[in-house]
Amino acid sequence: MNIRPSRAFTLIEVLTVAFIATLVVGLLLPPALSSYILRQRIAKEDAILAQLKASIETSFEARDLDTFNVSALPGEIDGTSHVTGFSTSTTPSYPTIAGYEWFSRVARARGFAVTPGQAVTKSSQPAIYDLAFNDVDRPRLLLVSPSETNQQRYLLVSCLGRDDELILPAFQNTAAFFNDVWNTPWDRFDAMLPASWSSGLTAAQVANWTSDTPGKTRLHRLRVVRITQRRFEVVVNSNHPTDSVWVRWNNDNAQFTLAPNSGSWSSLNTPTATILAGRILGIYTGDIFSNAKKTEITVRERTVFTSQ
Repeated sequence: MNIRPSRAFTLIEVLTVAFIATLVVGLLLPPALSSYILRQRIAKEDAILAQLKASIETSFEARDLDTFNVSALPGEIDGTSHVTGFSTSTTPSYPTIAGYEWFSRVARARGFAVTPGQAVTKSSQPAIYDLAFNDVDRPRLLLVSPSETNQQRYLLVSCLGRDDELILPAFQNTAAFFNDVWNTPWDRFDAMLPASWSSGLTAAQVANWTSDTPGKTRLHRLRVVRITQRRFEVVVNSNHPTDSVWVRWNNDNAQFTLAPNSGSWSSLNTPTATILAGRILGIYTGDIFSNAKKTEITVRERTVFTSQ
């Protein structure tokens, strides 16, 4: 019986196999690495946005409507306070800040110094930059919905795509624009781009959002956090035979006065239909305002106060 000796691999064959393996790894590794980096970046951004949401919601109960409370909305603050600067552009650059922007208020609440009149850059105001911009140096946005009866909604938005790749449509201060962002399930890989976005972008820009691996889109690169601040009715009953009742909120010194034993008053009447959750309600009772007894209530639900 003839036994043929086993044939060893030649150097050329070994090098050929090594070359093919290197080529296969080179083809597969970049997409896998890119996918891993994106997942890590999304996880990091989601954690930051969750912290920002918590800071914003905590600010709703801040007494200082001028520099701390993010819900300092037009018509919802006293005449000496500044309204919050919400996002009115999808591509803000912040060459200078006034100090009343949403991120300025969050920065102050976290103990950071805010210097109005300066640009928000990594070198000039790094702590504020880290609040206003994400890991790919695109601005985070805080959008506010048009006024609603029973709630006030906000959208915290952060795009994790290059600004020359994933383009946001121009900002529109309308309920339709806000609701399109609110109602879209951005975190789903098969989500559809809102119709208004499709009409506001070029075909190539739309394709960048909707074309990824088969069956998937890139909408999940837009991280969206929804925030709801409730509104509540406040009812005051003036049943005392001699004491008047003065009702104050939004740090305002002249909201409403009820005469002694004048029955019920509701915020649904005038001047505001409902009061934002977190507002400090000051109710004063007495014969004259200067020596009236003060009761403070933080509005967190429908509130009823009776003077008797």
